[in-house]
Amino acid sequence: MSAESLNFIQDKIIRSKNMESIPLPKNIQVEPDEKDPNAGIVTISPLYPGYGPTIANSLRRCMLSSLPGAAIFAFKIKGATHEFTSIDYVKEDVVDISLNLKQVNIKSHSDEVVQLTLKANGEKELTAGDIEKNSDVEIVSPDQKIMTLTDKAASVEMTLWIKPGRGYETVESREDIDLEVNAISIDSIFTPIRQVAYQVDSVRVGDRTDFDKITMRVETNGGVSVSDALKESSKILASHFTLMSEFDAMPSSSEEEEVVSEGEEDVQSVEDLAKEEEKAE
Repeated sequence: MSAESLNFIQDKIIRSKNMESIPLPKNIQVEPDEKDPNAGIVTISPLYPGYGPTIANSLRRCMLSSLPGAAIFAFKIKGATHEFTSIDYVKEDVVDISLNLKQVNIKSHSDEVVQLTLKANGEKELTAGDIEKNSDVEIVSPDQKIMTLTDKAASVEMTLWIKPGRGYETVESREDIDLEVNAISIDSIFTPIRQVAYQVDSVRVGDRTDFDKITMRVETNGGVSVSDALKESSKILASHFTLMSEFDAMPSSSEEEEVVSEGEEDVQSVEDLAKEEEKAE
C-alpha cells in the first residue's frame, strides 16, 4: 500500500472519530386526552431531521400489531348447535352474539386458556359485566352489550374461552384447539390498541429549523395504558435493532427458510429520500 493511500485511510479514520453522533431526543412526554380516558398524547422531540417519520411509523405499526392482549376465541350457548341458529326469547341470533363478543375488551393475567361462564334468567340486557368474575381475567369493557333477553321465561347459559395473543387472529389461521362439542370459534382481536395517529412538525434547534417533533395520539381499549404501550413497543423495536447490530456474533442456523411469496423490491437512493422529505414539507 502506498504512503498516499495510507495517509488517506488514516485521515478518514480520524474524521470518523471526530464526527458528531446523531443527537437523541431530550423531551418525551405522555399526557392524557381530556376527551377520552383511554387515550393519550405522546410528544417526542427534538429528533434529527428525517427521524420523525421513521420512528413514528415504526412505533405505530408495532403498537397496532405486536402488543400482547387477550380475547374471546370461542363460546358455547346451551341449546345452540351452530352459529346460524336462533335462541328462544333472545333478540339477537348467534351470529350477532358472536360479533358482540368480539368487541368485549379483556385483560388476562394468565398465559393459559381461561374458561368463563355467563348465566341469566328473565327479561334483561346482558353485558360483559354479567360474565362470571375470575381472578385471572379482568373485563375492561363491562358495558359492552352481548345479547337481549326478551321474555321473563328466557334462560341462557353460556361458556366463554379466553386466551392471550397478539394482533388479529382469524379462525382459519388458528392452530387446532380441542373444544367442547357445539363450541363455536370466532376471530379474535388481541391488540389492546384501537388507533394510533401521528403528526411530524419541524422545530428549531440552535440555528437549524429542520429538526422533527412527533405528536402521536394513541387510543387503547383500556387494557393497557398509553405509557406502557409506548414502553413495550419501544422495547420490541429496540430488541430487533440490537440483534441486528450484533448479527456477526449470532450462532449460525442450520434451518432452511422457505420463501412463500416474493415481495416487490424497494430501491431508494439518497436523492429519492430527499425529494420525499421536500414533498412532505
